[in-house]
Amino acid sequence: MKKNKAGCARIKADEECWERFVAASTRHKEAILIRELIQNIESLAAVQDTAQTVGGKNIAEWVEWAKEWTELHDPLSGNMVDFFEYISTPKRDNHWLV
Repeated sequence: MKKNKAGCARIKADEECWERFVAASTRHKEAILIRELIQNIESLAAVQDTAQTVGGKNIAEWVEWAKEWTELHDPLSGNMVDFFEYISTPKRDNHWLV
């Protein structure tokens, strides 16, 4: 019976790893789209007035803010060890999963 419980626990752990792997894929794809949006904003900023303050930040500050948050959002913005550390971390300890 112990062997069966251990097998079930391993399957559950693998399923959670797979869920995190899929979530990482989604977050990475979102980060790619966000980086494209940031590039488009930077292109617009080159030909428009960016001196105005919006929400307490000027356009350049907003762009930097977006870049920083994109790096935090993208599970591949670090190194491979960090990525697989994320994959192997239980849900309750993982800030990327709700």
